[in-house]
Amino acid sequence: MKYFFLFLSLLVFSNCNGQQRKTTTTERPAFQMVSIPSMIVEHADRANYLAKHYWDNFDFADTAYIHMPQITEQALVDYIDVLYLVSDSVSSVAIKEMLKKAEVDSSMFVYFTDLYEKYLYDPNSPMRNDELYIPVLEAMLTSSIVTEKIRPAHLLELAQKNRVGEKASDFIYTLANGKNGTLYTIRSDYTLLFFYNPGCHTCKEILEQLTSSLGVNYLIKEKKNNDFSCLSRRRPDRMEHLPVANT
Repeated sequence: MKYFFLFLSLLVFSNCNGQQRKTTTTERPAFQMVSIPSMIVEHADRANYLAKHYWDNFDFADTAYIHMPQITEQALVDYIDVLYLVSDSVSSVAIKEMLKKAEVDSSMFVYFTDLYEKYLYDPNSPMRNDELYIPVLEAMLTSSIVTEKIRPAHLLELAQKNRVGEKASDFIYTLANGKNGTLYTIRSDYTLLFFYNPGCHTCKEILEQLTSSLGVNYLIKEKKNNDFSCLSRRRPDRMEHLPVANT
């Protein structure tokens, strides 16, 4: 009887242990990063490959991942870091192809476009980047999943203004003395535009960097650009003395 009880105990333990292993194996693994082929050795080529194939091992049809931000959201944040290493043309294609895969399920597509907005468009996001958000908006406008396209179309129009390397949009500004002018009527070797939002901590930090910049202060000292003169005489927190655009 004692041996029978021992055998039964071992059998129960074995079954429980087996069930535990089975449960563990059915759990969804962490994000599976792709392996870059060993023959790709150049840093730029490796970054391009990773940007294009980053999501190859991810199952976009498994909507359970939507409830696992520790996996999906972290994966997207890491992906955005990768996109900073490649050209705009490569990142644009990579993002659109990724979202095309996400279209396998509408909820998954919406989930990832919302995450892109959170990190690439939210003004409080340290990762905000219009160049990376433009292909997201373009993918939304061409997707059949997005039925209301007014908002993404409007955001795309805004994002395509004043892009790096392109001519800035003209606007009217009003000086502290009430005098009006336009950006394109300014005649100077250099023009510094700084849009300040009162109460913005980041804006204050940037202004402090400008006022302590050796390059800016050199131009002020040498009077290379009269538009910088207000920075040399005003306190960093007195932005009302700088040219401010009418809204």
